[in-house]
Amino acid sequence: LGLQKIKNIYVLFYDGYPNKFVLDKVGFDNKKIRKLLIDNGFKLYDDIYSQCWKTTQSMSAFFDVDKTANETPRAILTGSNPALRFLRQRGYKTHYFLNGYLLSGSGRPLEGDYYFPQPAKNIRIEDVLWHNIKKGFFSQAPTSFSSCTAAEWVKTKQDLLRTAPRGPFFMYAHSGRPGHTVWNPNFREENSIEVKKFIEKLKIANEEIEKDILLLKEQKDAIIIVAGDHGAYLLADSTDCDEKGLNALHLLDRYGTMLAIKWPEDYRSSIDLNILQDVFLEVMIYLTEEEGLTRFKCDGETKVQGSFSVIPPGAIKNSLIQVGVDKGQNLFEASNSRLLGKDGQ
Repeated sequence: LGLQKIKNIYVLFYDGYPNKFVLDKVGFDNKKIRKLLIDNGFKLYDDIYSQCWKTTQSMSAFFDVDKTANETPRAILTGSNPALRFLRQRGYKTHYFLNGYLLSGSGRPLEGDYYFPQPAKNIRIEDVLWHNIKKGFFSQAPTSFSSCTAAEWVKTKQDLLRTAPRGPFFMYAHSGRPGHTVWNPNFREENSIEVKKFIEKLKIANEEIEKDILLLKEQKDAIIIVAGDHGAYLLADSTDCDEKGLNALHLLDRYGTMLAIKWPEDYRSSIDLNILQDVFLEVMIYLTEEEGLTRFKCDGETKVQGSFSVIPPGAIKNSLIQVGVDKGQNLFEASNSRLLGKDGQ
């Protein structure tokens, strides 16, 4: 297996960015950012969902293209995986813009060439724990790397985007914006308030996306992925029904996300991209021209991490709904029907 093409690769994630159908449901007009992406050569993949609704699991599965999962989720998403090792061995310099939550607890030394924020040194564990407890965290993860403000993080990321380094170059940046609403019903505000707060964060995220895209405008032959990692949980009524009452939009709210990709002109599709965890596999097939890698395509069966939901494991498989009132239907067709009122609700 060898590289047949060498392209700069930008993987730009925005945490909890919702699927188009869910944004339509809550009445948010996202035409501006969609037009920006299309005008800059991106293909929009509206029929896309993640197998996981938690960032660490979603992103580790995103990079675990051969489905070996021999490392912890954080180790995989920070570079300890066969795909990124393959690229590094062939000259790629790998850059990661994450956060302390994603960078900490990988269980092994970081393998990439550059990380931001950088590992913090000489922090006493009791100081870390006390700092986090005051913020509502109960681990050392969020502050075991050098702290920075959201503005500093975005500026540092965009400074690197602006330099347009020569290849072969790989970058994975995971913005904390827009983030998702509060999942825990014990701390969640009334749903309209949660949605209103989220929309304000989404507007800020869109400003970040717009600048990121414009900074990469001259990257004519790069692979640029703009995506969310899971849903934002804007439709809280999925916690107010039993499993039989779940519908397509409930599931899309948790698993559906945003995906847009700018491919080089010679790109030809090998996989129908409906599952987020197939995207980097498609990138590797394109770079290696090895169609045999399609054997690693996901079955798209969704997983459950944590509680506070009646959604069971395996609620979606290969885009088909396996539970609830829309069982047997295509996730996106059923969601669109509900938006158009064809479901009678």
